[in-house]
Amino acid sequence: MTNTDSGAFFLGRQPIVDRDSQLIAYELLYRDIGGSASSMKSKHYATANVLTHTLSLTGLDNIIGKYLAFVNIDNRFLEHDMILSVPKERFVFELDASIDFDEKILKRLEDLYLQGYSFAF
Repeated sequence: MTNTDSGAFFLGRQPIVDRDSQLIAYELLYRDIGGSASSMKSKHYATANVLTHTLSLTGLDNIIGKYLAFVNIDNRFLEHDMILSVPKERFVFELDASIDFDEKILKRLEDLYLQGYSFAF
């Protein structure tokens, strides 16, 4: 559990395993005290909270160790330059189903991919 100015929340860590049941990554999730993601003001805010606490307050190695971290992102986060502060060798960005894949978004994904960022659906 983590405390912020806006209240306490849980930083969830869902294991991701390969076909041999070997741990390969964790999906990082926001949950409020009641166990819901729904009270968060927006998906963008939830993503920012997860990343802020993972990278600066708790420490990436304390949460995921040597593994990759998967985190869900939406249009707003994808377009924001905050994404450039995330260590691309440790994170895979899960593209939310709500993303509108217009030409601007596709160009942004291509640019980030060419910089070494990873994405998943």
